[in-house]
Amino acid sequence: MALWIELPHPSATRVASAALELGLRISSGPRFTVHGTADRWLRRPFTRAGLVAGLLEEASLRAAAPPNRDRPVSRWTA
Repeated sequence: MALWIELPHPSATRVASAALELGLRISSGPRFTVHGTADRWLRRPFTRAGLVAGLLEEASLRAAAPPNRDRPVSRWTA
């Protein structure tokens, strides 16, 4: 079972990348579309809400921050 979360801006791919750096693997909407659209959507497994919610919040903050040039860019895709 999974929940779909709509973001206010198209940034799901950046949030998913930041979440992976925190050890949380989530999928962004473009992973589930033919043309790579739907970057406003995150697919979140329905699991322990407290743990996942905290990591998603931190990932969102990291994705919104300016890029840190000292940190390697994650090349991970779902």
